Amino acid sequence: MGRRREILATAGELFRTHDYHATSMRDIAGRLELRGSSLYAHIHSKEELLEEIVAEAAAAFLTAAEAVDPGLSPRERLATLIRNRLAVIASELPNATVFFHE
Repeated sequence: MGRRREILATAGELFRTHDYHATSMRDIAGRLELRGSSLYAHIHSKEELLEEIVAEAAAAFLTAAEAVDPGLSPRERLATLIRNRLAVIASELPNATVFFHE
């Protein structure tokens, strides 16, 4: 896992468990055992982390929606869309939670 990916994963988990507004850059750096200045070598701001986390979740939801076979009946399409959306939530829980809350 690359350092930026690790930072995003950690930020997503902290935003999910402690809320975005209650999580500081110092919290993220501490969890990663980094100094604040080292963290800023990889990202510019907490807002940048939030934007990227939300964008990743939105992209995953869109991909899941686009995977629904248009040839299915409306009821089957809806059921598949719901299953796909729940699968994204289950596999991307921190990002999905942040997406819904922020």
